[in-house]
Amino acid sequence: MQQPSTSTSNSRQSTLAGFIQKTDRSARNKNMKRKKVVLESECEKMKISGIDVKLPPKMKPYPSQKLMMFRILQSLKSCQNAMIESPTGSGKTLGLLSSVCAWLQNYQVQRQDAKTICRKHGVRPPKPPPDDEEWENFPLDVSELESSEVVPTSSDYTFSAKGISEIEEVIDEDITVISPVSKRKSVDAAVGTQVKPKRQKIEKKKEEVECTCLPRIRIYYGTRTHKQIGQVVKEFSRLPYAGVIKHTILASREHSCIHAEVKASHDITAMCKERIAHEGLGCAHKQNIRAARLDAGPEMRRFVEKHGETVWDLEDLVDALSNSTPTICPYFAATRVLSEDADLIFCPFNYLLEPIIRNSSDVHMDKSIVILDEAHNVEDTCRQAASFDFTEAEIIGAMEEFSMKKMFLRKANERLLRRSPNPNSNEDAAEGIPEVLDEIERHIAVLTNFVQKLHDWLVFVTSDVVNAPAKFGGRQTKTMSFTALSNSLKDPRWNGLYFKRKENGEGPVSEEDEELHKLYEQITKSCGFMCTIDKSSQTGAPVDEIMAKVLSAYKLSGNTIACLEKFIYFMTFYSRNANGINNMTTYKAFVCIEKEYQSSWKSGGFGKISQALGSQSPWTGFGNAFDNDEDEDVGWKEPKKAAAFKPIKPEHKVTVSLWCMIPALAFRDAFSGCRSVILASGTLTPVDTFESELGMTFKFKMEGDQVIPKEQIFASVIPRGPNGGRLCATYKNINENDSFTAELSAIIKSVCETVPKGILCFFPSYRLLEKVWNYMEERVILKKLGMIKEILKEPRRSSELAGVMEQYERAIEDPKVIIGPRGTGALMFAVFRGKVSEGIDFTDDRARCVISVGIPYPNAVDELVVEKKKYNDESSKPKSAMPIKTLPGDVWYATQAYRALNQALGRCLRHKNDWGALVLVDERFMTNSWSQGPIVAPQAKISKWVKEQLVIYDQYSDFQVELGEFVERMQNRDRSAKKKEVEERKNEAGLDDATEWKTFKKSVPSILIG
Repeated sequence: MQQPSTSTSNSRQSTLAGFIQKTDRSARNKNMKRKKVVLESECEKMKISGIDVKLPPKMKPYPSQKLMMFRILQSLKSCQNAMIESPTGSGKTLGLLSSVCAWLQNYQVQRQDAKTICRKHGVRPPKPPPDDEEWENFPLDVSELESSEVVPTSSDYTFSAKGISEIEEVIDEDITVISPVSKRKSVDAAVGTQVKPKRQKIEKKKEEVECTCLPRIRIYYGTRTHKQIGQVVKEFSRLPYAGVIKHTILASREHSCIHAEVKASHDITAMCKERIAHEGLGCAHKQNIRAARLDAGPEMRRFVEKHGETVWDLEDLVDALSNSTPTICPYFAATRVLSEDADLIFCPFNYLLEPIIRNSSDVHMDKSIVILDEAHNVEDTCRQAASFDFTEAEIIGAMEEFSMKKMFLRKANERLLRRSPNPNSNEDAAEGIPEVLDEIERHIAVLTNFVQKLHDWLVFVTSDVVNAPAKFGGRQTKTMSFTALSNSLKDPRWNGLYFKRKENGEGPVSEEDEELHKLYEQITKSCGFMCTIDKSSQTGAPVDEIMAKVLSAYKLSGNTIACLEKFIYFMTFYSRNANGINNMTTYKAFVCIEKEYQSSWKSGGFGKISQALGSQSPWTGFGNAFDNDEDEDVGWKEPKKAAAFKPIKPEHKVTVSLWCMIPALAFRDAFSGCRSVILASGTLTPVDTFESELGMTFKFKMEGDQVIPKEQIFASVIPRGPNGGRLCATYKNINENDSFTAELSAIIKSVCETVPKGILCFFPSYRLLEKVWNYMEERVILKKLGMIKEILKEPRRSSELAGVMEQYERAIEDPKVIIGPRGTGALMFAVFRGKVSEGIDFTDDRARCVISVGIPYPNAVDELVVEKKKYNDESSKPKSAMPIKTLPGDVWYATQAYRALNQALGRCLRHKNDWGALVLVDERFMTNSWSQGPIVAPQAKISKWVKEQLVIYDQYSDFQVELGEFVERMQNRDRSAKKKEVEERKNEAGLDDATEWKTFKKSVPSILIG
């Protein structure tokens, strides 16, 4: 058949292109629907630290990856912690997953062997103990190893990164092959250890057989966001451990709910809890778990695999269970069922660090391995987890609710006394209710007294602030030292507000502490009872429908529960005094009164709560069991005691923040029982503060090398602008005149004219961002730039970020259409520590350049920053009374700045073949050396891979020329690589144009080509 004529060729080619795109999309969707599971026979294997590590097929790990896996395996085997910094693109995630999964698989074999020989649970009968003569030839059992003395070697595990040959040599020298005897230990001994059993005569006595099984160990893999979990699971799916190491994901209802009505509500969590409550409408998706007999991990896994994937992320799970028959709730499937037998659990940080979320999510980290990926912000996250805010409105709301519950009790008791003797009445239904109401009354009395004391304390600590002069922003504030806070909480006027939890293993205590322990037990017991009052476990017997209705009326609202739990958790942290550490000294209080646009007293108030709770009236639904008074509601719709809840300052928001100054409190509380904790990030530098702030030792540390070739990185410092003006982004220089702004605007314009595709420009604050934006707009610079770049600003609202990012990517992918004939890409103005600075993958064209303006020090006048610096200055003194020694305040302050800077610089250069420019605009990054001239300032704590390649351009013209040459080289490189790739594909196919046409013709329906 002849080739088609030219007149019909274009239309046919267009039709073919559409068909082929549709076919490609279908193939992609098919591949996404059913990912291929990597078989063990296909994978690459490496023996590292005596353990077989399996990698994806045909993968050759980088030297830094090998060193990373070695460090991690050493930490796991010796029950130590590790700190891993590996630049983006160096295979950090894959290295973490492959090493911990390899260790866990090896441990599971040891655990099975230990169970086999266990004298209590094993299948092998116990052997008689040997005589003394037989001792030398008798193999050790686990119980003997438990009491053996472990003698560590003197090996140093903190060597620096080396070449691959040196790494392999060190691995060979430092690792000892695990003998069959040491494999039976309950906990792996440190690498290179020797076991010296205690030689003693074994007496043949009839003793109770002890269990020598090894404990179950899980891996918790924490990330900053749910989106990052998807990226990690994608890497996990490349490994042969996928499907063998069972996994699940802990996620909120907001990310996993499939109920149409619940998803449409403004508060998904509250709506879900309301529906699945005893009196709720129910959720068919949740009920289907039990109805389909999927309430066990193995059954649920088979069901998910049948309808979706063996290895799934949260989106895969939601898609599979929402389209399955029957439909299953992904939230309860993942967090309640699949978590039972999971070996590897992915979750956001807050599930591990925040005590309230951790305890409500059934997270059990004792003896577990914890990985905190992207852990550069873990210090701030831990401080926030141990800090608590209390508003006047929420405390008043709790008081109002308890008043309402007491009103319910009074009315219910009155009705019980007036029960009708009519034999046809539903009197039997009320059996047992008086006793239950008495118990409810006792618990409400405890909690009412507690919340009243909390309110009295709040009024006291704010009394001197109400009339204080307003500061910047119209706020009235004060900060309380740890001494002032302690004295206020222990004030006898609100006796009962301060209490202590008894620690495990705590010895004899004083009478005062004994009373504090009893108070803690009393408050937590009452709180627990009232939070789960409608559950059968509270009353000791199954709850029938009528009793459940009575009990559900007294269950506390979510806001009141949150208020109670926050203070209980605060006091648990605050009153702890273990291992010589007095936690009281680590807290300060901050009181703030500020104008509120819409007063909580108008939007909330007693009337609202009465109306909301009135429908829960506990005396309805009993038939004739109670009398019906026509005036039953008279006198309590508008309570007489409403005046007792007079606001501290009307139409103002009153907040008391209890600030934890040291993150070690939350970090130790969460991870002290873990086998190993691994901190990992591409930008942990500077690492100085991690050990001192977190209160843990990280024996194994690594700062990995960049895998991207140096010729693909253009790292520069610009101390002077195009007009010769000094560039120093301090508050004074920025605000005294427009010189700095003018120079910076010229630099941004120049870089945009030179660098194609995406450019990110980071500012220390929104204020400076807006100033530069307005300056460029007033002088028509933005309008001129708009002819070559789509110019966007990072939104302040998270809900708007997706739309802005879509605009940014469209302008990069098709600039000629979006911008015009001169269009080359997009420019994004953003802020350090903002939404764009982390968590988004700006690979390849999405970020060919990052412009970093200034050094992003935290706000020097922010009250929390001021108090943190003071605390560190005090605790760093040699004779300080503070419980944990920290680095001085200025060191902590600088560390926060450079960590944010390094994180922003990491948005560029995401993989081995990527290229990009880093432009640091500030003269403080350099210093003058008498022998070498301008050099990078020693105090600049920039990531090693950036610092090694920084070039200082004292003349802007030199920078402009070299940046242009770099971009031209990289563009030529890309064009050559693309041309080579096309030629290789063509050679591999071995087809000329005519053959290609014949091939297409066979694969396309004849109706499309005539």
